[in-house]
Amino acid sequence: MTASHQSDPPFSLLSSLRYDPLLLISPENTSIYRTTPTPFYMLQYHKDRLFAAAQHFRWDRAISALKGVQGLKKLQETSSTAISEQSNPNAPFKLRVLLSRTGILTVEATPATPLSLEDLFPKELKHHDTFTPSSKTGGALLLGPSDRTFNASTNTIDTGPWRVYLDSMRTTPSPFTKYKTTFRDVYTEARTRAGIASYQEPAEVLLINPRGEIMEGSITNVYFYRRDRWVTPRVECGGHDGTARKWLISMCRCSEGDIKADDVVDGEECYLSNGVRGVIWGRISKRTNNA
Repeated sequence: MTASHQSDPPFSLLSSLRYDPLLLISPENTSIYRTTPTPFYMLQYHKDRLFAAAQHFRWDRAISALKGVQGLKKLQETSSTAISEQSNPNAPFKLRVLLSRTGILTVEATPATPLSLEDLFPKELKHHDTFTPSSKTGGALLLGPSDRTFNASTNTIDTGPWRVYLDSMRTTPSPFTKYKTTFRDVYTEARTRAGIASYQEPAEVLLINPRGEIMEGSITNVYFYRRDRWVTPRVECGGHDGTARKWLISMCRCSEGDIKADDVVDGEECYLSNGVRGVIWGRISKRTNNA
């Protein structure tokens, strides 16, 4: 079976990014911004993504709103205003950025989970099944489903790998999978089929196109280890070019390729990434919450 949209509904362009004062000491984040340190995670990439989507949909006023250096400045100023309205601006926040057809930019802030800079800009994508000692397990090869470890760098508890499911239906690629918008029915439906009840769950579901190729996750890009390297699905498979994905490719942490769903093994490890949570360790589960 194949999931697809029937017609273009009303929608806004969307990008979710992280605000974190810790980023002010990150040379990697500063190099992306190209000027001075900023607490906004990969802000330039988010601006570029919104701008590319506006160009695709031919939203002239939205294009004008984000064009050039002034567009980046506008995005930063609007994001800074959203943070200034929070009671604790020294804490990390998720920023939900919306760009309308008429060029109106709005930003909504909600609290985010504390992370380390290594979570946001990893020096490498490690093999937790074979790497000893592991940054997640302190030397153990695997974490069980109930195991917990303390992360001293963030004063948080690591909960092991995310559960990563394969969608039971096929999704037809469209502009709404290539570009991030508020029309997210195919992603919501995939999460429901996988039995993921909340965005707070450490769980993800991977969308699969009609050719049987992995596209992306419902809220992340995904990476598998293939032929001695980490590989993320090509954008031609139907998913979007996420911001953290873009950085990982630019730093040669991974390359693009085709990942067949039939080749994915139950229990194998993978990585996920997005613009709020950074890079996340995951493990494939062929059993969904609904199973």
